[in-house]
Amino acid sequence: MMTEVKIILVICLTSFTLLSSMVAFAQEVKETWSLDECVAVALQNNIELEQSKLSSETLLINVKEQQAQRLPSLNGGASLGSSWGRSIDPYSNEYVNQNIQTSNFSLNAGVTLFNGLRISNTIEQSKLQYKAGKLDLESLQQNITLNTVTAYMQVLLAYEQEALARFNRIATEEQLQKTRRRFEAGAIAKTDVYQLEAQLADDAAAVVVAENALRMAKINLAQIMNIGFERYMEVEKPAVVDVPLNTYSDLSPATLYEAASKTQVQLQSAKIGKEVAELETQIASSKYYPSLSLNGNLLSGYSSARKLSYLQLADQTTVIGYVQGNINQAVVAASNYRTVYGDYAFRDQLQDNLSQAVSLSLSVPIYNNRKAKSSVQRASIGVRSAELNEAKAKNELRQKVEQLYADWSAAATNLQARKDQLYYRQEAFSNIEKQYNLGLANSLDLLTAKTSLQQAQAALLQARYQYLFNTKLIDFYTGRAIQL
Repeated sequence: MMTEVKIILVICLTSFTLLSSMVAFAQEVKETWSLDECVAVALQNNIELEQSKLSSETLLINVKEQQAQRLPSLNGGASLGSSWGRSIDPYSNEYVNQNIQTSNFSLNAGVTLFNGLRISNTIEQSKLQYKAGKLDLESLQQNITLNTVTAYMQVLLAYEQEALARFNRIATEEQLQKTRRRFEAGAIAKTDVYQLEAQLADDAAAVVVAENALRMAKINLAQIMNIGFERYMEVEKPAVVDVPLNTYSDLSPATLYEAASKTQVQLQSAKIGKEVAELETQIASSKYYPSLSLNGNLLSGYSSARKLSYLQLADQTTVIGYVQGNINQAVVAASNYRTVYGDYAFRDQLQDNLSQAVSLSLSVPIYNNRKAKSSVQRASIGVRSAELNEAKAKNELRQKVEQLYADWSAAATNLQARKDQLYYRQEAFSNIEKQYNLGLANSLDLLTAKTSLQQAQAALLQARYQYLFNTKLIDFYTGRAIQL
């Protein structure tokens, strides 16, 4: 009895643990995604975008660095040395034969007063490069957003294609049931039943294909969002996925290009690139001008060999000579003072050895092996290259909007045609179905009409999403928010 109770307790505890884990997992994993959420996650998880942000931060650092070039530079230095044997005391300039400990200290400052406006132009150039970097970052964000919207719409299209495939299979199942009853009643041959059973198998296969297409569309969306794919991942389905055919009725390639040139940052980035190249020419030309700088320095030092000398009062005689060279007859002089040597304190030496200097430095370029001229020529080529890049960006944008306008116009015409096609295919199938139920048409006629209807349904579905996609592309190029 106790064993059975233990087993029951273990089972209950295990079930509770598994249930808690499933609930916690369900809470952590998001199952349904809206378009805004997909875009936000794609922007957040994109590695290339994060790298672009780091590049933008680097460009900002470059701006601050160039701005600091206007300020004076200040550098300090210190050294400690030791020497043995016969050497010169650097501060007394006397030969000594002992171990000397020396210390030297310096403080240097300098500022550029004029260098052909090189600093000013370099600062302005770095600012433009930072601005261009931000535009490149914005362009990358736009591309990620557009790719996410495209993948999201592919999932919506796959949903409807799967639903259409399931609907067709159900309709074929219902028709097969009717056909079987008619066969049992002796109204039709067994061949009609076989044909509908084959059609049902085709419809079931179409459902499998549609399910796989939906799965692949979800995987593609998850990869763009840079998240792991989960089989239960779903996206929010808008109530009506349709756009009126009269949207942008007054649109033309010229007006579309004009609007796109204001919203697409590629043109702005190319224009800034030309300005950067023009500033590079001015920076290179500054090498022709003289440069003027102001410099100042403070120096001091310490030597252990240096002694502090002073006179000390003393009663003593000093031999100053001899009478006719006779060492026994010395000539002496009385002295009341003597020279005494003492330690020279470190702090006192630093103060006494302090020296200051201020200088103006002028450098005039006379001949520099063609370096200045070559720099200017290379910068001029860079300006021309930047102008071509700007023209290329304009041409590419114009080609894109012209192609987009053509695709959008064709999609609108195709959508209307597919709507008309579906209407007549539905009417034809309805008529054939009535005739088939009355025995006036065979199963081949019915299946032919059904296949034509399914093709019209699929074509209309594809045309509607193609027109919707092209319309949202126009929203993108005209600076409007993409919403479904």
